[in-house]
Amino acid sequence: MMWKAVLLACVIGGETECIELHDQLGPYKTQEKCVERIYEMGPLVHKHMPPYVPVSYKCIPLVRGRLS
Repeated sequence: MMWKAVLLACVIGGETECIELHDQLGPYKTQEKCVERIYEMGPLVHKHMPPYVPVSYKCIPLVRGRLS
């Protein structure tokens, strides 16, 4: 099974202004590698997309034969 990393980022103080950021480097062979990638992505959100900040994440299991 492969895993896809997805990070939810929201505008500071505006919980309704959120976007999903889908990792472009994966998918990953293990859920642990997926989570590692999420923690790499987190600090980059505010740097490249102010005023967004990371709020939550998920690692989605991919069906065999699919990349997204």
